[in-house]
Amino acid sequence: FSRFFDTCYSSNLFEQGKLMVPILAKTLDEAISDNEITVVSSDDSLRLSYQGNVYPISPESYGFILGDYLRDTQADFSGLLVQINTAQANGDNEEWKQLRIHIFKGLSGEILTSTLQRFNADPDRILELVTSQNYELCPWWHTHQRINYRRFFTVNELICLNVQDEEVFKQSHELIKTLVDEGLIDGLRIDHIDGLYNPTAYLYNLRKYIGPKTYIVAEKILEKGEKLPIDWPIQGTTGYDFLSVCNNVCSCQSGKKILNNYYRKVTGENLSIKIDQYAKKCKILTDQMQGELDNLAKSLASLLGVVDQEKRDALKDILKSFIALFPVYRLYDDCFPLSITNFELVSSLFEKLMKNPELDQELVDQFRNQFQQAQVAYQSPNQTALADFFLRCMQLTGPVMAKGVEDTLMYTYNRFIGHNEVGDHPQNLGLSIKQFHRFMQDRQKDWPLSINASSTHDTKRGEDSRSRLLVLTAMAQKWVKQLRIWQDVVWNEYRKDIPHPNDEYFIYQSLVSSYPMEKQDAKANTASFEERFLDYLVKYLREGKERSSWENPNLVYEASVRDFASFLLDKDRPFFTSFYQFIEAVADYGILNSLIQQILKFTCPGIPDIYQGSELWNYSFVDPDNRRPIAYELNKGLLDTIEETAKEERIPFLWRNRHDGRIKLWLVKELVKLRKDDHTLAPDSSYIPLKVTGRYRKHILAFARRSGDEWLVVILPLHLAAIGKIAKFVPCSFDWSDTKVQLLTHRSVTWQHVLMDSSGEGTEIPINAIFKDLPMAILKYKDSTQKRSSGVLLHISSLPSPYGIGDLGNEARRFVKQLQRGGQSWWQILPLGPTDLAQCYSPYSTLSSRAGNPLLIDLKELLKFGLLNKDELKTLKKKGLQTIDFAEINSSKYRLLEKAFHRLPAQPTQEFSEFVDRESSWLDDYALFKVLKNRHDDRPWYQWPALYKLRDSAALEDFATRFADELQQEKWFQFLFFRQWSALRNYARDYGIRFIGDIPFYVAYDSADVWVNPQYFSLKADGTINHVAG
Repeated sequence: FSRFFDTCYSSNLFEQGKLMVPILAKTLDEAISDNEITVVSSDDSLRLSYQGNVYPISPESYGFILGDYLRDTQADFSGLLVQINTAQANGDNEEWKQLRIHIFKGLSGEILTSTLQRFNADPDRILELVTSQNYELCPWWHTHQRINYRRFFTVNELICLNVQDEEVFKQSHELIKTLVDEGLIDGLRIDHIDGLYNPTAYLYNLRKYIGPKTYIVAEKILEKGEKLPIDWPIQGTTGYDFLSVCNNVCSCQSGKKILNNYYRKVTGENLSIKIDQYAKKCKILTDQMQGELDNLAKSLASLLGVVDQEKRDALKDILKSFIALFPVYRLYDDCFPLSITNFELVSSLFEKLMKNPELDQELVDQFRNQFQQAQVAYQSPNQTALADFFLRCMQLTGPVMAKGVEDTLMYTYNRFIGHNEVGDHPQNLGLSIKQFHRFMQDRQKDWPLSINASSTHDTKRGEDSRSRLLVLTAMAQKWVKQLRIWQDVVWNEYRKDIPHPNDEYFIYQSLVSSYPMEKQDAKANTASFEERFLDYLVKYLREGKERSSWENPNLVYEASVRDFASFLLDKDRPFFTSFYQFIEAVADYGILNSLIQQILKFTCPGIPDIYQGSELWNYSFVDPDNRRPIAYELNKGLLDTIEETAKEERIPFLWRNRHDGRIKLWLVKELVKLRKDDHTLAPDSSYIPLKVTGRYRKHILAFARRSGDEWLVVILPLHLAAIGKIAKFVPCSFDWSDTKVQLLTHRSVTWQHVLMDSSGEGTEIPINAIFKDLPMAILKYKDSTQKRSSGVLLHISSLPSPYGIGDLGNEARRFVKQLQRGGQSWWQILPLGPTDLAQCYSPYSTLSSRAGNPLLIDLKELLKFGLLNKDELKTLKKKGLQTIDFAEINSSKYRLLEKAFHRLPAQPTQEFSEFVDRESSWLDDYALFKVLKNRHDDRPWYQWPALYKLRDSAALEDFATRFADELQQEKWFQFLFFRQWSALRNYARDYGIRFIGDIPFYVAYDSADVWVNPQYFSLKADGTINHVAG
C-alpha cells in the first residue's frame, strides 16, 4: 500500500530515503541507553517495541538477531539467509511466512527469551538493528525541521492518503458506499476538506461514486466575504459560516471602538491584527512546519531553476511570506488560468512581497512571472508543473491558517474573545442587519440545505458562553468600568504575582462567559467548575505559545495563573462579591441572546444542528471539556415538568427557572416541531427581509419565510443592553414605543403567535403587541388573493441600466419592490426569446420559442464568481442613452459572455449538467442551430449548405464534434439566463408580484423551431417558404 500514502515512497515532493517514524520522546541514543527500545516476539514474528507500541523488523534482520541460535540449529545457515533475502527482495509474503514458521518451529520459549534478553542487553546491537531497518526511528520534534511525508496538520501519527488516486479513492470509500447502499447512513460529513490535493475533483468523484441523493456537507472555514465554491456538488457546509454570521449580528458594533482602546491600554501595544496573524503563521512555519516548507521550497526552486543554496534559502523566505500572507485557507483552481478573482488575490500577495525589503526582490519577480505567464500562456511549458506546485502549496496554506489562527491567535488576541471562534475571527466585531439578510438570501438561493451550527466538537466555547459574552459589546463602557473596579480590588487584595495583563483580561472574560449561575447549582457543581476552569487556563496558555507551550510548559507561570484564578473564585474574597453582582446583571441578556440564536438556527435557511448536550445551557470550554457525558435523564425529567405546566402559566414558569436551562429545552422542542410541520421552512421556500420602522428599529431583526400563500414571520430583538433605559432585563418591562414591522401586504391579515397564545391582525406588527411575555416572536399567517388586481407593462430590456440594455439583475428587483409599494400585483412583460437584426430585434419574432435572450443576462452576477472583473464590465458602460443600440450591445455583451465562459472550471457544475439534461428536448437543437448560424456569418438556415439546411445526420454529428466547445457555450448562456429568470420570478413571488406576458404568435422563419421541425410549417421540400400569414 506504499503508493496509497503521501510519502517519500509515492511522491518526489519529499526527500527520498527511509520513511521517518517520529515517535521517540528522546533521542535515539538516549532511548536505547534507557533500555526503552527492545526486540519482542509474538505470533512467530519479531518486532521492535517502544512504549507499548510495536514496529516491524525486516526479514534480513532475523539472522542478525537470532544468528547464534540459527547457526547451531540450521544445517545450511547461509542458504537460509539467502532464502530470507530473496523473499524480502521479491516481496514474497507467503514465502516469508513459511520461512518464519520454519525458524520458530524448534525455537522454544525459554531459548527465545534468553536469546532476546542477551540481544536487548547490548545497546550497540540494538542501535545497529534500528538503523538497519527500512524506516527511520527518530524523536517526534525532528518533524519541526524536516519531514518526508504529509501529515494531518502537525500530528505525526496521522499520514495522509493520496485520495486523488483513483484506486486509493475506490478502496478507501468502499465501506462508505456499502453503508449508503444498504441504507444504514443517509449523509456524509467531510472533515478538513482543505487538506485534499484537489477538493473539487474529490467532491465530483464522491458524488459520482455515492449517487445524487446522498446528503453531503464539507467542513469548510470561510473567511469574511469568502463564498463556498458554487460548483461543488454538495449540499453545503457543516455550519461554521452560519455560526459566525449569527455571532456577529448579535454583537453590537458600537462597542468596537471602546473595546479597541481598552485592549490597547491592557497590552501596551498598537499592533495590527493582520500583522499579528502574519507573525503567528510565520512562527508556525518556522517552529513546527519547517519540514513542510522545505519540501515545498525545493519544489519551487526546481521549477524556477534556482540552484545556488543561498538563493534557495532566500526563496524559502519568500515562500514562507507568501503562505503566511494568504488571506483564506486555500484556493481551489486546479489548472491555469486561475479564475479572475483568485488570480487577483494571488497578484495582491506578490504586490505585498515586493514591498518587503527583507526579501530578495529579483526572486520575488521571478516567482511572480511564473504565475503571470501561466495565466496568459495556455501552452506555457511550466504550466502543468506550476499547477501541481500550486495545489501542493494549497495543501499547506490551510494547515498554516488553522494552526496560526485557530490554534494560536485565538488564544493570544483577547480584545473580545466572543469572536475567537472557529468560523469567526478575532478581528470581527459586529454585522449589520442588512448584511445578515444578504447572507441569508444567498444561503437560501445557493445552499438551502447547508447546516446551521451553533456548537460543535471544535468550537472554542459553548454557544451560551458566547451569547453571554456578546452582551459585553452592547454595554462596552460599563464593562470597561467594571474591569477597572476589579483590577483595583486585585491590586489591593492579591499578594502574589498577577498574571500578564493579556492573560488577566482573558481570565475575566472567560469567567463572565462561563460561570454557572448559582441557586440551581450545588456546591459540588461549583467546585467542578473551578477544576475545569483551571485545567482550561493551562490549555489556553499552552495553545497561545507565549508564556508557556505544550513542548516547553512553564509550570511555574501556569501555577501562578491557577493560583490567581482560584483567588478570584474564592467566595469569601471581595472580588467574588463584585463579580457575581455583575454576572447577575448580564446573565439574563445572555439568556435572551441564546434563545435568539436558537430561533435563528431553526428558522433561517439551512438544516439546524444541535450539538450533544446543548438542549440545555452549554457553558463548556474547548475540547475535551465539551465532550463530557450528557445527562439525558435530566433532560427528560425537565421536559416532563414543562408538559405538566398549564399553557397559560408556562412562560412565567420557564422564566422563573431560566437558569436550569428549561426555557431553552422548551424552545428547542417547539422549534423542532415547527421545522417538522411548517412548509415555510422547507428548502424551496423563500427568505424575505422585512422593514422595521420606529424609534427602536435598529434593535429589531425581522424576516419572513414564505411557501405559496403561507407566511412565517420571525421578529427578534438585538443588543437590548445597549438601550440606556434598560438597566436590567425584565420581560415585558420595556416600552417599544412606535417600533413596528411592516408586512409585505396591503391587505390586513390575521396572524397567530407560534410560541405564545396570542393573535392579531393588520398590515404591520407593533412590537409592543408581540413582546408581551418574552421579547421574541414567530408569527404565522395565510395570505388570501384579492378578487381584483392591477399591474404595469414594462419590458425587461427597458429597465434602467448603465450597460446599454435592461437585464434580470438589481434594477429588475428594484422594480418589483416599486410595484409592491404601489399596491400592484402584476408585471407585464414582452416575450423573452433571442432576437436578431434580420427581424429588427423584435421580441415577437425570435430565433426560438423556448430559448431565452442572453442580452438580458445580468453580467454583475458573473463578478461574484470571478468570471469577469470590474474593469471589463466598465467597457460596457454607456452614458446618456435613451434607446437601445442592439447592434452594438449584441457585439459587446456577447464578447464578455464568451470571455466568462472560457474562464469556467473544466468540470461543469452539477446544476449546469442537470439543466442540460432536463432541457435537452429543445436545448441541443437550439445550441446546434445557433452555432451553425454563427459559423455561417449569421445567415438564415435556409441559406446554409444543403447538408446543414436539410439536417443531414452525419454532417450535423461531425459539426457537433468539431464545435463541441461552442455548443457548450450556447447551452451555458441559456443556463445563465434561466437561472437568473427563475431567481427573479421567485423574488417577485416573495413580494406578491406575478408576471404576465406574451409568447410569439408566430415563430420566425429563421428559427430553430422551423429548422428542426419543417414538417409543421408551410415549406417546400427545399426549405423555401410557401405562404406567409398576416
